[in-house]
Amino acid sequence: MFDYHPELADTPYAVQLRNLGTLLTSDRQFPSVGQFESTPSVWYFPETQHSLAYGFLNFWLSNDGLRNFGFPISEEITEDGFTVQYFERARFEYHPEFAGTPYEVELGLLGSQYVSIHPLPDQATQAEPDPATGQQSPSTNGLVTLGWWGTVTTPYLNARSGPSTSSSVVGWFSQGMTVKVLEEVHGEAVNPGNDVWYKVDGGRYPGSYIYSGMVQAIAQPTPPAVITVPAGVGPNEVWVDVDLTRMVLTLMEGNKPVFVTYVAIGTSVNPTVVGTFRIWVKHRYTDMVGQPPQVQHAYDLPNVPWVEYFYNGWGLHGTYWHDNFISQRSAGCVNLTIGDAAYIFGRTSPTLPPGQNTVYPSASQPGTVVVTHY
Repeated sequence: MFDYHPELADTPYAVQLRNLGTLLTSDRQFPSVGQFESTPSVWYFPETQHSLAYGFLNFWLSNDGLRNFGFPISEEITEDGFTVQYFERARFEYHPEFAGTPYEVELGLLGSQYVSIHPLPDQATQAEPDPATGQQSPSTNGLVTLGWWGTVTTPYLNARSGPSTSSSVVGWFSQGMTVKVLEEVHGEAVNPGNDVWYKVDGGRYPGSYIYSGMVQAIAQPTPPAVITVPAGVGPNEVWVDVDLTRMVLTLMEGNKPVFVTYVAIGTSVNPTVVGTFRIWVKHRYTDMVGQPPQVQHAYDLPNVPWVEYFYNGWGLHGTYWHDNFISQRSAGCVNLTIGDAAYIFGRTSPTLPPGQNTVYPSASQPGTVVVTHY
């Protein structure tokens, strides 16, 4: 998958491969390798704490490897009977049946894998160009809108406290990360003729600003093509649909979609539970703690906002520790941006009384139905 970078026009970096290797393995943990002295046939990369050797090293060197494929992010591993190795922008595959030919090492079909998860624009809601900026500000199709989704198109993009390069840096995004744009503001013209900056949700840096010239709109999330109202839900009753295949959450009123957004879901090791449930408790803030063997990796997250548990420890909640939405990233919960989580929290039942942190359903305010499915 190629990305065009207009800010790098007339340089060798104007067209780059998207970092699909990193994106498609975000839910995997590749063991690192201790540092050693490189040799002509085995190189060590301290940047990622991985090595590259022999045939894969020769292929990498022969094809301008760092610029085209990035650093290795795994060691050689076996997948589907093949020896493979992941890089920031690629997966190398060794084909012994073609030994001694130019096809001995081939690139994996990461582009096909990516678009099977993230539909191309002609398969989903199209984004319309904004006449003021030339960027794409997607149509809302009558739904409640809390901004629109884009992807970072430059290797690194600073998030700043204001719309200028003189504003303090509060964090950064890497190429391929998803961002939710809340509003467009005018600030410093980093590129001639474009002074538009985006105020973004989070994720890690809610309310920060990023330069618009380094972000491109993606296909926006859409409601389910077929809507089946769960049994017991009234004609105008609010309920939540979570499509785990598309990683899309839709807030419904009866059979009418009201709001739709992207989410992150559980990994293959700790998947999001599937079924029809009702919210059993809501917290304005709560601590989340997990450790093996219940989850793959230990975590200790204080003050997680806008939490709505719908089945045991599975819930909907805001997310302040990552920006990898549209991915299998969580320990089972449905991860939302802070703004999206707050909106859904305010629309679901039971209602949190003023001044309180926790509320449980009652006969007069039963918990909202949440449906999770593939």
